[in-house]
Formats: sequence, structure tokens, C-alpha cells
Amino acid sequence: MGVQQLARVIRKHQAIESMHWSLDMRLREDESRLRSRHAADNLAWLRRFALSLNK
Repeated sequence: MGVQQLARVIRKHQAIESMHWSLDMRLREDESRLRSRHAADNLAWLRRFALSLNK
């Protein structure tokens, strides 16, 4: 793996971690107690949509 490819992989990973941190800290996604899979999936989509609107 070359330096350029490694840099791309690291930047991509950081972008994903940044999104997860925002979901956890801003929207408290980790504290969700939903047990229904459909409700959890729908709320996760809604949280990501809200986060994108906020940006």
C-alpha cells in the first residue's frame, strides 16, 4: 500500500468516525433503548437526515 492510498483510507475512516461521534454526542444515539428493529432503523435514518440538515 502506497502513501497516497494509505492517506485516502485514513481520511475515509476519519469521516466515518466523525459522523459516529456527532450522532453519539449531539443526538445521543448510543443511549437509545429502542428494541423494535424497524423503529430503530427508521430513527437512525431520521437522525442521519437531521445531522445532514444541521451541517
